[in-house]
Amino acid sequence: MKIFELKKMEKNKIKKAAVIGMQGIEKYSLSPIVHNYFFKQTKIPGQYFAFPVEQDKLVEFLQKLIKEGYDGVNLTIPHKVEILKNKIINQKDESVLSIGATNTLKFIDGKIKALNTDGYGFITYLQEKNKNWNPKKTNALIYGAGGATRAIIFGLKKSGVKNITICNRTQENADLLAKEFSCKTIKWENKNKTKGFNLIINSTSCGMKNVNNLDITFEQNDKDTIVYDIVYTPLNTQFLINAQKKKLITIDGLGMLIYQAAKGFEIWFDKKPKVTKELFDLCLEKLNNQWSHNSWVNSLEKKHMPTYENQKDLADVKKKLLSKKDLINIDKLIKLNKDLANVEKNKSFIIMGGDCSEVMWDYKPSDVNATIKTLFEMKKILAQKYKNIFLFGRMAGQFAKPRSSDTEIVNGVTLSTYKGDIINKTNPNIKDRTPNPKYMLDAYELSAKKMELVEKYDDLFTCHEALLLDYEENFIKKNKNNEYYLSSTYLPWIGERTRNINSAHVEFLSNIINPVGIKVSEKTDTEDLIKIIKKINKNNVNGKIILIIRMGSEKINNFLPNIIKKIKESKLNVLWTSDPMHGNTQTIDNMKTRKLDDVISEIDNFIKVCKSNGVYPAGIHLEMTGLNVTECIGKFCENLKGNYTTTCDPRLNGKQCIYIATHLEDAKN
Repeated sequence: MKIFELKKMEKNKIKKAAVIGMQGIEKYSLSPIVHNYFFKQTKIPGQYFAFPVEQDKLVEFLQKLIKEGYDGVNLTIPHKVEILKNKIINQKDESVLSIGATNTLKFIDGKIKALNTDGYGFITYLQEKNKNWNPKKTNALIYGAGGATRAIIFGLKKSGVKNITICNRTQENADLLAKEFSCKTIKWENKNKTKGFNLIINSTSCGMKNVNNLDITFEQNDKDTIVYDIVYTPLNTQFLINAQKKKLITIDGLGMLIYQAAKGFEIWFDKKPKVTKELFDLCLEKLNNQWSHNSWVNSLEKKHMPTYENQKDLADVKKKLLSKKDLINIDKLIKLNKDLANVEKNKSFIIMGGDCSEVMWDYKPSDVNATIKTLFEMKKILAQKYKNIFLFGRMAGQFAKPRSSDTEIVNGVTLSTYKGDIINKTNPNIKDRTPNPKYMLDAYELSAKKMELVEKYDDLFTCHEALLLDYEENFIKKNKNNEYYLSSTYLPWIGERTRNINSAHVEFLSNIINPVGIKVSEKTDTEDLIKIIKKINKNNVNGKIILIIRMGSEKINNFLPNIIKKIKESKLNVLWTSDPMHGNTQTIDNMKTRKLDDVISEIDNFIKVCKSNGVYPAGIHLEMTGLNVTECIGKFCENLKGNYTTTCDPRLNGKQCIYIATHLEDAKN
């Protein structure tokens, strides 16, 4: 809301307050929820706003609010420190003088008093969460040396805590703070030496979205140790998760925010509000619904993604990717959505196929064209049986792969496992196996080249597993209807290992208009799957969700019927497709392979189970290539060692794909 658009309210009748911060605060701040709740609870007629104000306009804005009859404001970074340098502040209380920052301004007869309630909020929530907390027996360790640390130390000192140790990445800042508040310090390289501390606090931004985690292991701490993180986005940081694994007491940062707000409300309006579970629930609802291109970083589970050693390189790469052109055609995507909505009605069929993991360093356009040619040959064979056939190439983005283990030992050396060319290289040495964010730029350029081949065909689309979210997040765009779409592929899917309602990958794909695939195995928790479907397809749109069933030729008969039953009972609109590859993997002579007969058997059983349970079998999903490889044993592949070239899982060759299409055409189903 602009300053000139402030709603006129009569002075002394309607109480008014606000939070002032930088651009975006009006969208993400929890303060309006908290304070407007307090107004309603205390039956004080009032309203609380959020205003984005640039630093050089702050004084003018404060003067305007005073004239408008506001009772006070909250300030966020960077205003908390800078405003104290201005003569507009008439009075500073003890907390401000000690901390050197203010988060609360009270307007009194045209004058401004600066206060700080952060320390109060920290201590009050600590006492609320742990009734037995004894300040006199507390030995506190605080990570950080910024403004939040100062407020916490002030609160701890006021409560009677005498033993406080500071650990900060920049030792000089820790030493200065320790001298000022009579604390001790430990060096950053000793940050995991937490033995003997019974209150351990993260007052840094570590763990917030786009910020590295504070990786503390808590190996030597007693079970009564309290671990407190002032971060609340995400609510459960890796810092807290590590402590929970050790059965320690944990406290998140949301309560500190709410209690410091309660104190501010009391300062302005001379009435102490009650902090309730209902208020916490309102804040949690707001946090859970704040989707953005990178809100996935707040998720509880962020699996199968690398940790990059050089965060500056990562930031630079993301900045470059943000400026890149779309890899898909938005008009083509919108038409695809309409067509997929009528797959069952029109008796259509979906074929998804391509490499298990695309190779970046040996690109040959002829290889891509061979796969495209095979897909169209399959379509031609099935054209008499199905009215429409939708082709999706697993290409122009299928560069990352989840692995069972993050590391492996090669010749006595522990290396990162190969996770796909977009992350690292296959060569078994430290340099090549170290995840390199710059490979994402190479992946984009190669994808762009492949899309030039794909976009020659109006009826060919791309699909890939949206696994590396540091890459994918840069391709979230908005169409002319202000809807989000993923521009790196037409159809992203969630894999077996990242399919969880709390996963970053589900969060990432939960607010885009693209169709979304979900891999489903015999291990799937059906209730969790239902939650995922509802989160991604909030309006239950036809064609939005494509379930990709991967169970194995034998297990599918036992497990798929129950999943179909539960989905139907929930009245969810989904498309059912078969991935007959992953559930049939085996090893022969130390080489991963699949038997062609098992692949065909699972497709047949999938179709039979679908039809007998009243759902339409809408397609197949194959790991394949148009090349004459020898990776899946059986017809057209008698010897695996003939031309086994995959960098990950075995693929069907071109002739085997044609054989499958012919089988489907001939089958009486």
